[in-house]
Amino acid sequence: LLPKYPNVDGVVGLNHLYGCGVAINAPAAVVPIRTIHNISLNPNFGGEVMVIGLGCEKLQPERLLTGTDDVQAIPVESASIVSLQDEKHVGFQSMVEDILQVAERH
Repeated sequence: LLPKYPNVDGVVGLNHLYGCGVAINAPAAVVPIRTIHNISLNPNFGGEVMVIGLGCEKLQPERLLTGTDDVQAIPVESASIVSLQDEKHVGFQSMVEDILQVAERH
């Protein structure tokens, strides 16, 4: 996809370890949530946010976008969210195609 857009320097993946069964409401969980959220607000990302989630994780993509008293919210409509457990996906290739289709909109 990147060769089609020479003005795009690259893609940065930010991940977290808050998968299935993790106590996401624990007091210290706010630190990685706020960190990922604030990094995505960096102007070097050009205002383009795409979140890919498994669909089963405790830290749902929408929670990364929601602001708090001290953190600016990211409008959900300006971000793209892909859930890999969406019933429309039939196999790995379907997931990859959906990710590329959403990325193409950016």
